Amino acid sequence: MIDIKKVNLKASLLATAIAAISMPASSYASGVEEMGLVLEQIIITARKTDEDMQDVPVAVTAFDEKTLKEAGILRVEDLRYASPSFNISRLQSKANSTPIQIRGIGTVGTDPAFEGAVGLYVDGVYRSRPGMVLSTFNDIAGLEILRGPQGTLFGKNTSAGALLMNSIKPSADFSAGGKVEVGDYDKEYLSAYVNGAVSDSLSIRLSALTDTRDGFSEDPITGVDHNNLDNESVKLQALYQPSDDLAIHVIADYAEADERCCSGFA
Repeated sequence: MIDIKKVNLKASLLATAIAAISMPASSYASGVEEMGLVLEQIIITARKTDEDMQDVPVAVTAFDEKTLKEAGILRVEDLRYASPSFNISRLQSKANSTPIQIRGIGTVGTDPAFEGAVGLYVDGVYRSRPGMVLSTFNDIAGLEILRGPQGTLFGKNTSAGALLMNSIKPSADFSAGGKVEVGDYDKEYLSAYVNGAVSDSLSIRLSALTDTRDGFSEDPITGVDHNNLDNESVKLQALYQPSDDLAIHVIADYAEADERCCSGFA
C-alpha cells in the first residue's frame, strides 16, 4: 500500500530543491539577504591592506574586539583555547622561553638567540621575541592568526605563520570608558581610555591598564609564589588626516611585566 501523503511531501521537497538550484544567483542572493542570512563582513589585513576575509586566499583565523571580549581572550596565551592550530608554552622565562607554534611548527628552545618561526606584528611593526607581545591586551581592535608560511609579505621568520594585532584607531568623536575586575588570588584588572579630536584633522587616543594577580603555586624551598600576573601598559595614539588621501598614524606604547614564571610550567 502506498502512502499518498508521503509521496506528495517528497515531491514537494524535490520541487523546492530543483527550484533553488535553477534560481539565478542574483535572485537567490537577494532572497537570502531579505531573510537576514547574510554573512557578516570581516575586514582583515593578512595581505597588508584592508580586505574582506572572504576574498583573501590565506588560511586565517580572525578575532575582532567583540569576539575577543566574549571569548575571554585577554592575552596571547589565551588564544590556544580558541584556535586549535595555535599553541604556546611558557617555560623558564616569559621573555625568551615562550615557544609559539602554528600547526605544530615553531621554534622550541630556551636560547634567547633563537629566532621564532611565527612572526609577531603589532600595528604592522615586527616584534622579534614572544615576550614583547605577552602582556595583557591594551586597546586591541582585533587580531589575525595566519597559518602556513608567510615569507612573501612578512619576511623570513614566518615559516610557520604569523600573528597580527591591530590597535583601535583614534576617532573624532569624543568617548571615554573603563573597566574594573576583581577575583580570587587578589586579582585586580583596571583599564581606561579617552578618545577625541584635538582639531578638525587630528584625533588622539590614550589608554592604560594594570592587570595583577597573586601566584597560585608556591616554591617549597623559598616560599615564593609563582605563576603570578603583574602587567602594566600605556598607549598613546595620534591620527592626523588632513584629507581623504592622506593619513598619518603615530603610536607610542610602553608595557612592563614583573612576573615569576613558571612553577608547574603553566
